[in-house]
Amino acid sequence: MRAVAPSGMVKSSIFRVKVQRCNIRIGFDIDGVVCDFHSAFIKACGGNPDNWKKWTSYPFEDCPVDIPNEKKLEIWDRLQPDQKFWASIEPAYGSSIARVAETSRSHATYFITHRPIEAFAATAQWLYDHDIRPAGLLFLKDKRRACSGLRIEAFLDDYGNVVSEFEGYKLQAFILDRPWNRDLKVAKRVTSVGNFLDEVLKN
Repeated sequence: MRAVAPSGMVKSSIFRVKVQRCNIRIGFDIDGVVCDFHSAFIKACGGNPDNWKKWTSYPFEDCPVDIPNEKKLEIWDRLQPDQKFWASIEPAYGSSIARVAETSRSHATYFITHRPIEAFAATAQWLYDHDIRPAGLLFLKDKRRACSGLRIEAFLDDYGNVVSEFEGYKLQAFILDRPWNRDLKVAKRVTSVGNFLDEVLKN
């Protein structure tokens, strides 16, 4: 494994993973896609985790917990370096974790996230604890640049702005249907991670 932190908010690990075959390079966002960050954050704010479906837009301020926005941001600042928080997040609804694990053994599978750098070790361990063997794990904001550099052919995210950045780009960018992105009109919307894998691996 090679781990580097070139500058600023960039950190990555490229893993030496032996795969049976590599017909396609696949990329995943993490929070809201394979990890249920939203329920975990609601719980940390003292709310009911089952209310994640009421989180209908992306900003923290719209988290469905009846506390001041300043308090939500304070809690977020406290959670960023909290390894136990990141390690304890459950798989997301519709994440098809077992299938992601299976796919990671037959295709080069990358995870690209804008999580805080402090969560890097806990995130890598979470993937391994769920039997996922990634070809790479990257923490950075510019996901389009990362996908281009890694020659990723299909990418799944839950954040509309990220998916929109891939417009006109040869990569297939899909959005995972979530309450906070339903106002975005995109051609490639999927209802689950399994649905995404069906689309990109059908050939």
